[in-house]
Amino acid sequence: MNIVTKELVDLLKEKKLKLSVCESASCGALASSIGEIPGASSVFVGGIVSYTNNIKEKVVGVSKKTLEEHGAISAQAAYEMCQKTNLLMNSDLCISITGNAGPSGDESKPVGLFYVGIAIMDVVLVKEYQIDSTNRDYNRFKIALEASQYLIEILKK
Repeated sequence: MNIVTKELVDLLKEKKLKLSVCESASCGALASSIGEIPGASSVFVGGIVSYTNNIKEKVVGVSKKTLEEHGAISAQAAYEMCQKTNLLMNSDLCISITGNAGPSGDESKPVGLFYVGIAIMDVVLVKEYQIDSTNRDYNRFKIALEASQYLIEILKK
């Protein structure tokens, strides 16, 4: 992941953009990978691991209605996570990750289902991913990698 993360950090430096993250199912894997890159402090504002609904609601500001109606594993939750964190951290960009890393799931929220949100100023994009694995650690790191690649694609447009 370091090659992709380094590319992301370099792009952020080149464009003079500040990034924040709000992670749930990835449990800080994305923030940790960014922190491994020398010089990341010039572009990385910080992150929140909002693992529980209580933290999503009370710290991040995801609405209780969103969590009750759509659940924490939803496009709507990912949207609010990155939108609210971007404002809270006063960053230019925010990546949010929510999903089911495994090892168990159900029909509506299967293992490997993730939503990645990208907030760019006032615009929020959300993408759904289905990772074909029941390995919890693999899924956490894979979705962090996918989220980084998604933002790189957006920044290169």
